[in-house]
Amino acid sequence: MKIVGFKSLQLRLVVRLAALYVVATAIAAGVLIYQAYDTATSLSDQELLLEMGYSDNRYAREHYETIARFGRFPHRNRALGRKNTAEEDTYLSRRETGQ
Repeated sequence: MKIVGFKSLQLRLVVRLAALYVVATAIAAGVLIYQAYDTATSLSDQELLLEMGYSDNRYAREHYETIARFGRFPHRNRALGRKNTAEEDTYLSRRETGQ
C-alpha cells in the first residue's frame, strides 16, 4: 500500500476538477452555439447547424425545413405582430394537432 501525502491528494483533486471544468465548459459552449443557430431565421445558419453535426437532431431538421419553406418561424408571427399566410395557418393548425 502506497502512502500518499495530503498535498499530493490536493494536487490530484485540483487537476481532476480542472479537467471536469474544461469538459463542462465545452459542453455548455456547444449548447449555446447550438441554441444560437437553432433559433436563427437565416437559412445559411440553419444549414451550418446541420453541417456542424446536428443533422440527426429532430428539432434542428424541423427548424431547417421550416425556415427553408417559409423564411421565418410562423409560430412567432403573433408575438412579432406579423400576419400569417394561408400556408402558414395550415402549417400551424397541423402542428398544433400533431398531424
